[in-house]
Amino acid sequence: FFEEFTTTPEVVVQSKYLRVPELILMFILFLCGFCYTFFWQLHCLQQIPIQASPLLELRPPMTNFWSCSDLYGTCKAEPLPTLDRSICSQGEVCEAFDAYSALPKFWPLSDTIGIEMARTEYLERRQCYANGACDNTWERVPGTKTVYSLGFEETLLKIRHHFSAEDWEVTGTDVQSMLQYSNESWPRRTPSANIGRPVPGEEYFEEHYPETCGSTTGGRSSCMSTAWGDYLNVRTLLLAANMTLDKQLMMQGAILRLECEFTNIDPVDFWTWPWGFKPKLVVHADQVRSSDHDIAEQIIVEYPALQWRSSYEAPESTSGEVYSSRRGVERLVKHKRMLLIKTASRGKYGRFSFDSFIMRFVVCVAIVLYAKTFVNSVLVHFYGMLKGFRHIKVLHEAETQKVTVPDYEFAKLILDKDNLHDKMADHSRQRLSTLLDNHS
Repeated sequence: FFEEFTTTPEVVVQSKYLRVPELILMFILFLCGFCYTFFWQLHCLQQIPIQASPLLELRPPMTNFWSCSDLYGTCKAEPLPTLDRSICSQGEVCEAFDAYSALPKFWPLSDTIGIEMARTEYLERRQCYANGACDNTWERVPGTKTVYSLGFEETLLKIRHHFSAEDWEVTGTDVQSMLQYSNESWPRRTPSANIGRPVPGEEYFEEHYPETCGSTTGGRSSCMSTAWGDYLNVRTLLLAANMTLDKQLMMQGAILRLECEFTNIDPVDFWTWPWGFKPKLVVHADQVRSSDHDIAEQIIVEYPALQWRSSYEAPESTSGEVYSSRRGVERLVKHKRMLLIKTASRGKYGRFSFDSFIMRFVVCVAIVLYAKTFVNSVLVHFYGMLKGFRHIKVLHEAETQKVTVPDYEFAKLILDKDNLHDKMADHSRQRLSTLLDNHS
């Protein structure tokens, strides 16, 4: 162990059975490592994961979207189309959906919003006594009211985008937005309207993505990017997610996930002339199913005032004390079936970095040079197991695995220079004979 030192001399083994596989493997690794990964997939660039902060809000479609102002109350909601009330059976109620009812009232906007599609509601009571004590058990009052919200799919979902990565950030107005349909290969462009400046690469996207997801009118058919955010029709999102809106879905509820993917290094766009960075945002709409019996539900309990009185005489006073006594006796329970819209963000921001370029270039070179290691370590041993190719392994080992004479013997041979070459030749022949015996 302490006397054997290994070195790597350059040895040329003349065999097409080794050289040709090496060239083929180097060519394959060059195509995969350099051409595809390093260049086409743009791994030569630094790719930084992005962070996103989308905000959701519901807005009714407007007839005067581009000329009205919410601040001054001049916006006119577009009338809903004729509602199909056949979905309501006898005893059920159908009501028109109000987009503003879905807005949060006591908390800021977030990346999740719920739209009520249907609800069931009923009364519950419990016994209270003169001393103010009440039973802990609530008893359900017979009778349930079922209400369907019609026209919610005609509203507009407003999405505000913001992306950041290290020392870089951008808003949705500086990125071309798109909507990906689940049954289509290419996304549809979200047309930009009244942004005030051209979106980077706008002409390219208009030429190569001519199909749009909707109009820019601000009405029910809208699917557009504006200076205030993206406005996407809810019906369009359901269609993109391949969701069928029916009575069963409304009574069960559903979860719609909008995955917002940002990139400026999509290889298809980057390598299409004119070459270069083309930032875009693709929204993927998908229905989330965690089981076959998913229910997207929100339960709300309301403690009604005097108008909900049903079990005893109404008191003369409507003071806070009277309301408190009613609150302890009776309550209204609402089970709301929701279309829960959640957002998820992912993506990468690409830029040139010399350090990243050199590091990945070296890795790709090492991958290509692995072809020689494969031939020396794997292919040669494979040939040794084939009867007609064992001589290749013997030749390879004879020339690449040299074993010298011990150094103390060589010191003696140096003194006898006349016989030095003969002794060394005898040692090599003995080594080759041993290899032949091992592979015979």
